[in-house]
Amino acid sequence: MRPACAARHGRFHLALTVVATISALVLTAPPLSAQQRQIRQKMFLDSSTTVSRDAAVGKGGLIVWAEGTYTDMDLQGCQLAISGVPHYYCGGRFVVDQPSHQGSPATDGTRIVWSDSRNGNYDLFICDYDVSTANCQGAERQLTFDTSNQFSPAIDGTLIVWNQTPSGGGDSDLYLCEYDPATGRCPIQPLAVDPAVSAVRPDVSGTRIVWYAARGDDADVFACTYNPATRTCPPKLIAGGAGVQAHAAISGKRIVWQDERLDGDIYNGDIYMCEINSATGKCPPQLIAGGPQPQGAPDIDRDLIVWHESNVGTGLDIYFCEYDATSKTCPKRELEVRNNQQWVPAVADNLVVWQTDQHGPNEDVYVTILTSPPLFDHLEDQTAVVNQTFTLTVKATEPEGEAFSLAASGVPLERMGATFTDNGNGTGTFVWTPTQEQLGSYPVTFTATDVTGFSSSQIVTVKASACFIATAAYGSPMAKEIQVLQQFRDDVLLAHPSGRALVKWYEHLSPPIAQAIARHPALRSAVRLLLRPVVSLAGVWSRTGGGR
Repeated sequence: MRPACAARHGRFHLALTVVATISALVLTAPPLSAQQRQIRQKMFLDSSTTVSRDAAVGKGGLIVWAEGTYTDMDLQGCQLAISGVPHYYCGGRFVVDQPSHQGSPATDGTRIVWSDSRNGNYDLFICDYDVSTANCQGAERQLTFDTSNQFSPAIDGTLIVWNQTPSGGGDSDLYLCEYDPATGRCPIQPLAVDPAVSAVRPDVSGTRIVWYAARGDDADVFACTYNPATRTCPPKLIAGGAGVQAHAAISGKRIVWQDERLDGDIYNGDIYMCEINSATGKCPPQLIAGGPQPQGAPDIDRDLIVWHESNVGTGLDIYFCEYDATSKTCPKRELEVRNNQQWVPAVADNLVVWQTDQHGPNEDVYVTILTSPPLFDHLEDQTAVVNQTFTLTVKATEPEGEAFSLAASGVPLERMGATFTDNGNGTGTFVWTPTQEQLGSYPVTFTATDVTGFSSSQIVTVKASACFIATAAYGSPMAKEIQVLQQFRDDVLLAHPSGRALVKWYEHLSPPIAQAIARHPALRSAVRLLLRPVVSLAGVWSRTGGGR
């Protein structure tokens, strides 16, 4: 990479130019902030006179829920289109319809796993949802054959975890299996089996698994990382101590749970999150949502956290926040607040589903589609060199995959002599050749707007400056040699008419020579060698106050 010349700070400071490639300028985009998602659409998935509950949503936008009577529930499902230009329509169709009870569905991609009582006890079944027919009728595969009852499955890829409870009642244990879609087999192995502890409600993300274990009035959150080679998953305490920590969910390295540590009452719990440190294995807790009102049943998908919260006079409502890893904040926002009950939300791919009694005593399933604007890759402020063509590439992405356009505004580009081109592939190119008369700073606003009109902006200040010999030689305005020369200039040269004339002559002569120096490493080395005695004398002069 070529060295840069110093930026002009005020009247006499050296100028900084960008001579690096554009690829070096483009940095990683910062995490989404709480203001970057908006509610695009809300709708009932089912509002019939029967009961709808146990809604689940997974990667890919497939939503599944149980519907029917409390003794005979069937599975319904639909897939929302969230790529390209979305059509947010979800016609519920029977996915699994048996003369028995199907419930507790979980989904990932097109794969659905659920608890089914067709054999007398509750077994786990699995199927691949057929988008063309909107069902998987006749393609179900039974996963468990134990006489115990299997509940609360969770799935990510081929890894499935669940609760197992003896048919006669008692504490529940955790089991897992790795599903082989080619054979339909899923060899079962114990995950958390302890006769004195009831392990409840597992969740899985990749190979990481979380659950909570209850012993009497106490419950703690545990996690493990499954090793397919050894088929082991050593548990590690995530949240413990007095009281109840429960209802854990995981996405990547982030775990959320319901926690009573501040209130001493599980019915007045708070929402906590931690992020697993891969190096140490530690997961320091952080309060996400607290206060006198109870919060519970959290779920998480990447940076998006949802939960239900009790409000006096309105019952349970749905809230969400977007975690910012830089500021370590997660500002709370309302998702659904009504004078009735909304509870047990689930989230994936900007879709949030939950149960509600908005239409009367029967439970219905509701979905909210969140949307994000196009997001820019972060750019620092830039410096353009007088009489040289400066090119800056900006890049944005659209989280939902929708088309978007790019534009630039601010100081009229025509007046600057600058141009901006939307390249049509998520990038735009800003080109400017500043003149000597344009020395100064210019804020340029880049805007990305999707097909729905949802937009985001990034302001980049482009500074037009000259380039001087010393900074070209040392490569940085922060070099200690440059600081010495600047101090000598300010304290000594600018104090006398002859010194001011010398500085003016240097600023006029220096830019074209500096550009040649910046392009040739050998010249930079030679100039540094020539400047060494000058820097030494300037340092001594400044320290001793010579000549004053």
